[in-house]
Amino acid sequence: QNGFVPGRIGLQNQCVRASLPSVIGFATTAFPEISTFDNEEKWMVLKNFMVSRFIFDGVYRAQKYFQGDDNIFMVSFLTFIEIDKIEQYIVDLAAPYDKQLSVNMMRTMTSKCTSEWLGPLLKQASLDEVESAAIYGLLCWPSYLSNSSNRVREISYTYHLRIFQELHAHYRKSGQTEYPSRIAYISSILMCVQSAIQRLKEDMQIYRLLDVYSGNEFVFNVIK
Repeated sequence: QNGFVPGRIGLQNQCVRASLPSVIGFATTAFPEISTFDNEEKWMVLKNFMVSRFIFDGVYRAQKYFQGDDNIFMVSFLTFIEIDKIEQYIVDLAAPYDKQLSVNMMRTMTSKCTSEWLGPLLKQASLDEVESAAIYGLLCWPSYLSNSSNRVREISYTYHLRIFQELHAHYRKSGQTEYPSRIAYISSILMCVQSAIQRLKEDMQIYRLLDVYSGNEFVFNVIK
């Protein structure tokens, strides 16, 4: 549909791994300070960005390419899942597990993102290109990274300040008089993504117990 193909859990692992070089390329080009980080700092920032972008893109790009269809969640750049057919996403799993519980958990998480949490916010906000670009930047530098170093926290704060200053300049230039409400939308979207990340991390541990993941998959280690 629309040039996209249905996602599968095995295919997603390949897609996420294949996307790592482009994520690194974007992050180090847009934010050169990352190149000065040690490996632990780099991995902390990059994997958080991959997870937060997964959640944001899952709804944002679904609304863009499947307008009016809240049943779609994008699981990678080219793949999607239909929430009411989510059992097809795990059809290639061979390990024993509680299929119905896994399907119910996945359906609940994705439907909440599209229909209750992030989806309605994005529809109301109707982001322009500058705002969506700002959100990607802010997702790369969240204020909630646990156990981050002082250096990471300082750079995160610096970029938060810079991005919001650029947003204010954009609103002034475009004659947007209600820019406080625009900032409120963006802040709400960021908080919504943060909450979804926490829920997803908790779900991943249950999926591990259900043998949906072995614990060795790239996707699992990025999210956990």
